[in-house]
Amino acid sequence: MKKRTLLGIFAHPDDESFGPGGTLARYAAEGIELHICTLTDGAAGTAHADCWDCLNGFADLADRRLYELRCAVKVLGGTLHYVGYRDSGMEGNESNLHPDALINQPLEIVAARLTHLIRKLRPDVILTHDETGGYFHPDHIHTHRATLMAFRAAGDPTRYPDQLTEGVEPFSPARLYCTVIPRSRIRTYVWLGRLTGQDPTRYGRNKDVDLTRIGRPTDQIHVRVNVQPYVEVKREASACHGSQGGGGRTDDRTRLSLGKRLNRWLRRRAGNRDMFQQLYPPPTDRSVRTDLFEGIPIE
Repeated sequence: MKKRTLLGIFAHPDDESFGPGGTLARYAAEGIELHICTLTDGAAGTAHADCWDCLNGFADLADRRLYELRCAVKVLGGTLHYVGYRDSGMEGNESNLHPDALINQPLEIVAARLTHLIRKLRPDVILTHDETGGYFHPDHIHTHRATLMAFRAAGDPTRYPDQLTEGVEPFSPARLYCTVIPRSRIRTYVWLGRLTGQDPTRYGRNKDVDLTRIGRPTDQIHVRVNVQPYVEVKREASACHGSQGGGGRTDDRTRLSLGKRLNRWLRRRAGNRDMFQQLYPPPTDRSVRTDLFEGIPIE
């Protein structure tokens, strides 16, 4: 009997942990074969202020972030497939212009690499970013588009026929999901930000995320996965990403403003459920499931 397999395809080191880390940890713990594909090196931007010495012993930030990624994937219980395109940065960042940046790679080429991986691993379920990239990050959007293209191509023997050698055959995964954030949750963050004097249109460490633009309506959420028993595993995996503030010293509550403390409290409350939209096959009803594998027959 074939072992059930889950493949997560993400843009950057830390997307797997800061995003659906609880879900990935849960399924790995339940015996699902977990694979995590990361497309970029995460080199755009700077290290978090709390990680003042985190580049010691590393060639550069990309080298450090690969080290962190390997740590996180091990904690989650998965196998890493690292592609290593250059991080493109947020829209308007000078990194957008780098020839090796992910967004400057033709979708057909990225999709071909992902198609080969899908055919090789034969996952039942694939997770990736939604079409907005969650918060309109260009790499997330490019990753979504390439994954969708690869998902459709993997089962078609006329697409990338040169790959069909050495036991690699066409394969169609049963489900494709994207990670989503409920709009209702984002509205709470927006309200909280305004209440505490913060500008919700300039959110995040680099003030380059507009909270008022993100979030999905409730009717686009098809699966809510209970990850409460795996929250600590997610935190441990997130802590691997020290250069991005995943481990930091924010546990010292005396150093946090009221707004940041309330923000942490909200994130912890929301962290017990991961939300997903089902892209394929299109849902036939409005019921909300609690398992990404529900209804998929075991071979």
